[in-house]
Amino acid sequence: MGAITIGSGIIAFFLIVDFPDKSKFLTAEETAFVIERLNRDRGDAVPDKLTLTKTLKYFADPRVWAFGVLFACVTFPGAAFGFFLPIVSIPSNRS
Repeated sequence: MGAITIGSGIIAFFLIVDFPDKSKFLTAEETAFVIERLNRDRGDAVPDKLTLTKTLKYFADPRVWAFGVLFACVTFPGAAFGFFLPIVSIPSNRS
């Protein structure tokens, strides 16, 4: 089962386009249309360069850290149950 997942991932790496401006199957008009729609929707069709100043700004944002703590509080118990619950055996009432 893992081989199917790995094979699908390798195939997807070569087939999935990173962004519309890097696609080879869209015409210039279609690419411009998609980028314009992305700008209207999200405003980030043209990526900006990541700098050390921006990275430090994001690391200093307390909302990012709060989200990380909330995500950990939700995820860790589920992972703990998933890994350690099968070890616990439920006694049967057979006499």
